[in-house]
Amino acid sequence: MILSYAAMGAEADLGAFHRWAEGEGKRLVFPVTGPGGAMDAWEAAGPGAWRRGRFGIQEPDPRLARAAVPGEIEVVLVPCVGFDRACRRLGRGGGYYDRYLPRCPGAFCLGVAFECQRLTELVPEDPWDVPLQAVVTEKGVYGP
Repeated sequence: MILSYAAMGAEADLGAFHRWAEGEGKRLVFPVTGPGGAMDAWEAAGPGAWRRGRFGIQEPDPRLARAAVPGEIEVVLVPCVGFDRACRRLGRGGGYYDRYLPRCPGAFCLGVAFECQRLTELVPEDPWDVPLQAVVTEKGVYGP
């Protein structure tokens, strides 16, 4: 099971990856955000099972989707605003992934970004920040 995301704004669009993964029989789940930084993962039941979420992002409609069990998620694809050589990331500041990722023990957390988002300075780290195991860009894969 892979927790992915629907791209927002200038984020890397993973649509081609989603089509490939589904063709390979992988289960894809996507974030559904709620108030107070809450996030859960849901598996859409088909093309008509989507809605626009809190920030205008496409997300599975929980009325037409299946909730994912966080402990069953094996890979999490995390969008990045920026990242450093230690694979620390800058997000959008809501803390959604930092709250959700501890619920996915054993999942491989892979940041997804563009090369131009790689920072030369280290990203400040807070105690609640969840580190990534690697970041992938169009130029390659980075690990701490």
